[in-house]
Amino acid sequence: MDPANYLLSRQVAGLLFFLDLLAYLPYASVCLGAGYWGAGHRRAVRFVVPIWAAASLGLVLGIYPLIAAILLWLLFRHYYIAHRWKNPFRGGGAPGFMSHWVAMYLVFFELARALDGSGELASSVRWMSNVDFGTILLCSGTYKALSGYLHGEGMEYGLANPFWGYWFRWFRQRRPSHLAFRIQDIWAPIAQIATGTCLLLGASATFLPQLRPVGAVLCILSFAYLVPAVRLGRLAVLMMVPPLWFLPELGAALPEPLARSLPGIAAPDAVLSALSAATIAYVVVLPLVKAMQYLNLFAKIELPRPLQPALTWFANRVPIIMWRVFTPDVTNFFVRIYRIDRDTGERTPLVHEDTTYAYRDLRHWRRSMRFLHVTESIALTTVFTLLKYFRSQRELFEARLRAYAATLGEDGALLELEYVAILKGERCFDYLPVTRFTLDLATGAIAESRLVPDFPYDAPAKYSHIKETAGFGTYAPAAREPAAR
Repeated sequence: MDPANYLLSRQVAGLLFFLDLLAYLPYASVCLGAGYWGAGHRRAVRFVVPIWAAASLGLVLGIYPLIAAILLWLLFRHYYIAHRWKNPFRGGGAPGFMSHWVAMYLVFFELARALDGSGELASSVRWMSNVDFGTILLCSGTYKALSGYLHGEGMEYGLANPFWGYWFRWFRQRRPSHLAFRIQDIWAPIAQIATGTCLLLGASATFLPQLRPVGAVLCILSFAYLVPAVRLGRLAVLMMVPPLWFLPELGAALPEPLARSLPGIAAPDAVLSALSAATIAYVVVLPLVKAMQYLNLFAKIELPRPLQPALTWFANRVPIIMWRVFTPDVTNFFVRIYRIDRDTGERTPLVHEDTTYAYRDLRHWRRSMRFLHVTESIALTTVFTLLKYFRSQRELFEARLRAYAATLGEDGALLELEYVAILKGERCFDYLPVTRFTLDLATGAIAESRLVPDFPYDAPAKYSHIKETAGFGTYAPAAREPAAR
């Protein structure tokens, strides 16, 4: 790997991590503290924020980058990975996953640089990251292709959705069958499949290595296109960081790091050999995990024991996930939140496309800062996708809904959460309120009122392959498939 490219990637990653922390600050007590994480995190923010900030700047300035990377990896491991099934934060979704993934590989690269001055271990780590990243993109593109994009059911929902689109008002007025939407829906999976294929075929130094930079450039261009169009936070830019590892020397003029690093360690050959073998072992196991996930989800086939539980355990610890980013199951609806006056029944909007997502309205800027952050869109969306993922376990949705509502700072209030489906009309996208969930924060009682009685809001999207699974963290099918409500 070219040292200048790696330095640039480390600096960009550190800057993105720092900017993301700044975006969290207006509601840090919720997303990093007691709000999502309970009383045990009440004082955590006062320690987490300075550590996160110092470590991010350490990557940018080159101040003990190994220590900085380890600190960020541990923080991200806690917030984004270890507890992603346990509270409404949901691990920050794909942005959280990629923040952890990049921090993890920065740890690996910095360790390799410290342990092996020859650069051979760093080459092994780059090869592993090359295969890993290529697999992520290939998986993402394949899932999109199999879940509606090639049938014209894809990007357009997110662009017209206030949760995900910067320009949702403009896109909402466009004709859903417009050729531009069709081209986008075809391009997105094909580009990701092509990118992943180029990276995987070019991973070896002896077999088509010329494809590796092609895949890297494709990745950068694809996600650069998304930056101004879709509210993905740091994800779109962060996805342009790993490709720098796979490009020839860019020759960019970079600020010199302060170069305060731990002294190198002359690790024994046996240790270096063991670490190199670990990279090979991971690359061997990775396709087995992906094969298991695809068989589980698309063919409803479980591997024999003990292989299925062993690979599932491994996938959850790394983690290795199946990317469902920006597919209609998570983009064809959004949620409005109202506070209801108990005496008059008057509804006051707390989260609404005409206020919260209107950049001109700064009267409630702290609330808007929270809901304009991509991880908050993910958090609120995944509360309601539980209705699709675990249709026979209504109690999971209701428990998560209560936990989420408790973070809104409306203690004891009567709230109404309105599920709004995004439908394709002849000339524009329609916002159709289909169900209202009234939640009494004083008692925890939840009442459902169907506005469109025959609308299956808990059904997977058209062309979706979502099926109820045996539990969180597995794609193995549940024992029985529930009927639609």
